Amino acid sequence: MSRRNAYLAAVANALLAGAVTGQNLIVNGGFEQAPAIPTGQTGVTVTGTEVPGWVIPVGNCDINGPTWNPSQGVRSLDLHGIVLGTIEQSFATVVGVTYELKFDLGATGGTRNVHATAAGQVSPVFSHAGPGFPTVSYALDQTWSFVAAAATTTLYFYSPNTSLGANGPHLDNVRVTLISGPAVTASSTVYGTGCGVPAVTLAPLAQPLLGATASALINNAPTSFGGVAVGFSNTFLGGLPVLPLDLTTIGMAGCELLHSNDVFGLPIAPVTASSYQFDQPLPNQVALLGSHVYVQAYCFAPGANALEIVASNGVDWLLGNQ
Repeated sequence: MSRRNAYLAAVANALLAGAVTGQNLIVNGGFEQAPAIPTGQTGVTVTGTEVPGWVIPVGNCDINGPTWNPSQGVRSLDLHGIVLGTIEQSFATVVGVTYELKFDLGATGGTRNVHATAAGQVSPVFSHAGPGFPTVSYALDQTWSFVAAAATTTLYFYSPNTSLGANGPHLDNVRVTLISGPAVTASSTVYGTGCGVPAVTLAPLAQPLLGATASALINNAPTSFGGVAVGFSNTFLGGLPVLPLDLTTIGMAGCELLHSNDVFGLPIAPVTASSYQFDQPLPNQVALLGSHVYVQAYCFAPGANALEIVASNGVDWLLGNQ
């Protein structure tokens, strides 16, 4: 990866794991990882956290083997074990972004129903009428979407078939994917002040639209230009809320550190003898919507101060899609 795009990768990594369109956020959605099925049995009853990735907060469930005709792989889950059970999984999400749930719903011996809940929203009832016991058939790709309300969302399955005992709805091939984000207006906000005589300034040019190129213009730069620094916080440095930070103590009298310098030395293009343009292509990735990226320029300025470096004001890029 080029240094030019390194900070975007850092933004994506700092955001929520799996926040990429089309990537399944569910761990072990096919229930292939689970306790071994005892010899001579067609399934095994599980509780609590026995199924990797999942929690069974109420009752118990059965992990079924191939005898019960999984929709994919060699295992599926019967939501009703010895008693009625529920199952849930939590995963990272981006607030305001829409996610899609898909799963396969199996039934045997009649109609089986299941609800899903996530982010305080309740799905419609999913229903499937299965063949006579013990043959299982599946309604594939049952689909529902929800909008994330927090950085972590819990998907919860439960069955309203409380009179069925141990013969409940079967679940398999559970998937949650990010499908779209909210409309976010891209913006560039100038903050802080530059230093030097005349003061170095940083002015927004093209707005930070995903899928396009954001840019800013450095003016009043000494002939010997230093570089552009990019950061992800204009409040915290090393975990402490100390920004903006007076740089007098390091020999830059009158200058301030306006944001964390997470990436430094990004390329610029000369415009005149004292101005430079910084351009940054932005990926069209919905997970970056609403993220703030902070930009500040530094220049070598012999005689300007003890460290001979001056800094510009800052620009706050709010990454958007309109």
